[in-house]
Amino acid sequence: MKVANISLGLTWVLFVGIIFGHFAFNLDEHLLHFLKEFGLILFVYSIGLQVGPSFFSSFGKGGLPLNLLAIGIILLSIVTTLGIFYATGTPITTMAGILSGAVTNTPGLGAAQQANSDLNGIDAPEIAASYAAAYPIGVLGVISRLLRAGEQSHTDVVNGQTTFQIGDQMLITAAPHDIEAITGLLGEPCEVDWEKCDRGHISRRILITRPDVNGKTIGNLHLRTQFGANITHVYRSGVELVAAPHLRLQMGDRVTVVGTELAISHAEKRLGNSMKRLNVPNLIPIFLGIALGVAIPNVFFRRLINPRREQKLIELLMERHGGA
Repeated sequence: MKVANISLGLTWVLFVGIIFGHFAFNLDEHLLHFLKEFGLILFVYSIGLQVGPSFFSSFGKGGLPLNLLAIGIILLSIVTTLGIFYATGTPITTMAGILSGAVTNTPGLGAAQQANSDLNGIDAPEIAASYAAAYPIGVLGVISRLLRAGEQSHTDVVNGQTTFQIGDQMLITAAPHDIEAITGLLGEPCEVDWEKCDRGHISRRILITRPDVNGKTIGNLHLRTQFGANITHVYRSGVELVAAPHLRLQMGDRVTVVGTELAISHAEKRLGNSMKRLNVPNLIPIFLGIALGVAIPNVFFRRLINPRREQKLIELLMERHGGA
């Protein structure tokens, strides 16, 4: 749903939950606990599926500064949270929810709730309430076409065999910091009404749904040489990326493809563009992955803990709670 070109995306689920809570649509306590834990597992696992293919490549060129920046933001958020806590006396449970919501960290919300439950033996609803209040605030170069010198109404899609000539006019998509360097290398800026010139070419957004495309770079697809189509933009999780040849595509990416009707039709078959494939996930690998994620750490930590030390820990806990 869009309002003035603003879409909430999956965030609308949070607002539905807030509305249900406002009108006291409560569930059985045990069912609610199960749904909360199971929903969090599905959420975290789904995020893993989304970012997994690019996890190791994110530490490559340009990735390290971004990861350090992310760590810095987390540390700054913690310092800010503690500063507000000591300065205003706001309960730490409320501040934990605000911290998770402000950085849109749902797993952090689950961790805060579990930590508080382990320490105090009771749930703190203000963690989720403050998270819900802060979350909405937290939410808040490729050459694609060429107009030959002296022509007014015919454009070509650029590929690896294209030869540039003096007087050609090009439509280039690039990161803002690269525009000045590209302009200095090629010539000077010009104004062209590309809509009037693009009589033989169209642009269309295509959804990446084929598993064999997942993890491949745009250059490895050879859409230009095989079909005469160009990927100019990639939209991933609400972020617009420049369609560089080394950019790896992921399932669920939306790409803008430029070319003739026939070229885009071939590109569409190559990339998938089947919403049904995304809406009907393969449940067996998902639940196998979740089962392994639960079982492996369980076995690993059980081997780490000395049985005698475990028995002493149980006795100590029983002693603290009066033998209960």
